[in-house]
Amino acid sequence: MARRIALWTVCATGLWLVFGWLSARDYQRTTAKWGVYAPWSEVLNAELVSAGLWIPLTVVALALSARFPLGRPTPVAVAVHLGGLGLAVVGRSWAVHELDEWLGCYPALPPVTELVADQGQQHAFMYALITGVGHALHYAAAHRRREAELARAELARLRAQIRPHFLFNALNTIAAVVHEDPDRAEHMIVNLGTLLRQALERGDDRP
Repeated sequence: MARRIALWTVCATGLWLVFGWLSARDYQRTTAKWGVYAPWSEVLNAELVSAGLWIPLTVVALALSARFPLGRPTPVAVAVHLGGLGLAVVGRSWAVHELDEWLGCYPALPPVTELVADQGQQHAFMYALITGVGHALHYAAAHRRREAELARAELARLRAQIRPHFLFNALNTIAAVVHEDPDRAEHMIVNLGTLLRQALERGDDRP
């Protein structure tokens, strides 16, 4: 789980920083058409911080989706995801409120409750979208694991069926030629031993 969280953090960081850079570019182009010119460094800084607030929320949403999938919802899973949704809506609005003195997004900073009322739906939608992606990743990985397990089980079943018949036929063949052609029988025994050793080595390499 720790490795997955680390991977999610790296991916979320890269994606949200790219999103922040694109948002800053679009914002400056749009405001320039209106005759408003803001310094690129200030616009970029504000957009990167705003997008960066989604990085931990993205990791939380993905982790909760993997740990508490809603395929068969339980009260605990529903409560956990509602808690994550509340964190995204209220927590992000609170963070924006606390950072606005540094970012300068609002000429007159509204209270947190107003920020929640104004942007809560947008934040809730984004968090729900990330949760949906997390569930898609979770069930896709679960499907791949089941397919791999079924393939291994089928291979083991076939090996269990084929090996006894193969050995029986091979030994009968060797017994049939051992008196008529000893050299050929010896060669067959060497080949059979090589095949058995390779089969055992492949079996040892399986996870």
